[in-house]
Amino acid sequence: MIPLIPVIDIQNGIVVHGIAGNRANYLPLKSVWTESTDPLEVAQKLWDLYAPPAVYIADLDAISGKRPNTALYEALIRRDIHFWLDAGPAGLDIPSTRTIHALEWLKEFQAEEDTAIFSLDLRNGFPLRADPRWPEDPLEIAFRAVEAGYRELLLLDLMRVGTGLGLNTEPLAQKLRNKYPALRLMLGGGIRSHEDINRLEPLGLAGVLVASALHDGSIRPRH
Repeated sequence: MIPLIPVIDIQNGIVVHGIAGNRANYLPLKSVWTESTDPLEVAQKLWDLYAPPAVYIADLDAISGKRPNTALYEALIRRDIHFWLDAGPAGLDIPSTRTIHALEWLKEFQAEEDTAIFSLDLRNGFPLRADPRWPEDPLEIAFRAVEAGYRELLLLDLMRVGTGLGLNTEPLAQKLRNKYPALRLMLGGGIRSHEDINRLEPLGLAGVLVASALHDGSIRPRH
């Protein structure tokens, strides 16, 4: 069974519903599981319901250059809720936490620590590139990331997030799996149901990132 990683997008200190990467139009979270938009309470609810290996925290405040939600990180650690953190260029070093090295913030391909996950962020299949000199081919970028020392890769098409359109990164994932059988590979953006997750089993994924399908009840704990 592929591990399910709940995603929590935080903007202006509350949990929001991410849609197609258009952060200016994100609205407060509406969930069948909780009426709260408090990040700690939402994280605790998902942790208790789905028993995931980790929760993915996308701190959009930190990513946009505002103050990181460090009090939340500390509270999650105190509650023993394991999490992966995307805080953009903030460069936070939090013990025992996997950090996300997003393509849009990287200055160079270099795996700085064993806990780093390389996130290949896409828009309709095209990579978000911090440097225009980087390749336009996402597969070539992924190859370079692995060669630079990354052992965990996330393929995330932001245009599919919260849209219910389904994944579009499976062909890219299959090519990576063929070349790097031992690579810990994760996908996100567009997961609609547990059937979508089951269909990905042959890829041997280390995890799938899900948000909307949890909060609208499409994927329930029994799945």
